[in-house]
Amino acid sequence: MNYRIEVTDNALAEAGEIYFWIKEDSPEVAWRWYDGLMAAFKSLSFSPQRCARAPESDNFQEELRQLL
Repeated sequence: MNYRIEVTDNALAEAGEIYFWIKEDSPEVAWRWYDGLMAAFKSLSFSPQRCARAPESDNFQEELRQLL
């Protein structure tokens, strides 16, 4: 079963900032880090229960999980 995941604009913006910060020292490491982050996001659609419930989950109709 696949689950729908939503990555916030804020999370993507922060990831971009971190990518460019790392890239200043090592473009290859920056790309590997960013690629790994995107893979982690995607992995949530297959097995979100491996992650803890987000603290704000009680405020929503749907259950929210977080991957730290």
